[in-house]
Amino acid sequence: MAKVQLLHKIQSVLVLDDNELTRESLKFMYEQSGAKVFTTGALDKALSILEGLMAKKATPDLIYTDLKISGCYGLQVLQSIKDIVGDANIPIIVSSRGFNELAIMRMKLYGVLGYVEKPVFTEDLFNFSLELLAQYQGTLPTPLKIVA
Repeated sequence: MAKVQLLHKIQSVLVLDDNELTRESLKFMYEQSGAKVFTTGALDKALSILEGLMAKKATPDLIYTDLKISGCYGLQVLQSIKDIVGDANIPIIVSSRGFNELAIMRMKLYGVLGYVEKPVFTEDLFNFSLELLAQYQGTLPTPLKIVA
């Protein structure tokens, strides 16, 4: 894969996944690119982190979330995030074990830029997120694939 050029450096990322290995691997990769990374496996903790960041006007540059987190699933996860971030334009990447067309259309209403079907290698997920951010920032004009 060619190196992706971002218009703006990633300052901070929120990673919400109940798989500790995924969280730690993504944390390592984003930190290597200079970002501050907030990780958690629980939705309530992620929402608390987001509330704190929003209060400081320090919104994350990216939110990555699994759609199945500790008793909460699918659009409930996205709605909970949206309830806190409101109209803030924060790109979101989601992962799950399967998507249908209706779910994909609904996810876009919550600010989802892309989705990844599990299982996926963490490095592929990281690179996919960089591609999505580049497209979001207007530095990567080509349509993007879905990692599956």
